[in-house]
Amino acid sequence: MRVLVLGLVALIAGCATMRKVQGPSQEQRPYASPEDERQAVVAKLEASGPSDEPWTRDAAAVFNKWKKGKGTTGVTLSSVRCFRDGCVATATYDSIGRANDLDKGLAASRGFQDWPGARYRSGVVKDGKKVATDWILFRPEAGAPADAREGEE
Repeated sequence: MRVLVLGLVALIAGCATMRKVQGPSQEQRPYASPEDERQAVVAKLEASGPSDEPWTRDAAAVFNKWKKGKGTTGVTLSSVRCFRDGCVATATYDSIGRANDLDKGLAASRGFQDWPGARYRSGVVKDGKKVATDWILFRPEAGAPADAREGEE
C-alpha cells in the first residue's frame, strides 16, 4: 500500500511540473494553408520538367486503375500529368465526406501501396462547391521495380 501511495504522490508531483507544449507559430509553419502547400509541391514538381519515361506510364496506370474500380462514384480524376520528378493527378469530390472515403480506397489500392517511389496526398482544399486533393507518385529510385502494375488485383 505504501508503494502505491508513494507512486501516486510521484505521479501527482510530476504532473504539477508538466508544461503545455506549444505547436509551431504561424511564422514557423512552412505553409500558411493546405492550398499553399499543395501549390508549392505541384510547382516544384512542374519545375522538374515534363517526362514521358516508361515509369510515368506505370504511374498513370495506378491512378486510372483506381478510378475504374468499384465505389469511385462522386470523384472526378484529372488527366495524369508527369514530370521528371513524379506524376500528379487531381481528384475532385462532391463533398469532404466523399473525399475521405475515396482517398482511403486509393491509398489502400495495391498499385499505390506497391509504388516503388514516394507517395504524396495534399490536404483537402475547397474547389468551388466541391473539394479536391492532389495525389503524386514520385519518380522511383534507380534499381526499384519498374512495373508497379504487376500483381494488381
